[in-house]
Amino acid sequence: MRLHYIKGNEQGIRRMLQNLIKNGLDHAKELALRMNGEIQAEIKGQEFCMEIVFPGITEKLQSTAEAIVPEEYQ
Repeated sequence: MRLHYIKGNEQGIRRMLQNLIKNGLDHAKELALRMNGEIQAEIKGQEFCMEIVFPGITEKLQSTAEAIVPEEYQ
């Protein structure tokens, strides 16, 4: 992971991050709706978490992961 530093006033940086998150969620929501999926986002302490679930695809990915990933890592 590469860390990036942004110099600027706190309010401007906060607004920029809010716009990035909102735009990303809007696009993800459209995709989830088109694929009959669900999207959920939340902030936990200092972490931002987003989960997208696509019915059918999720099960296929899980079965593929089970076939590829050794059991001790599942």
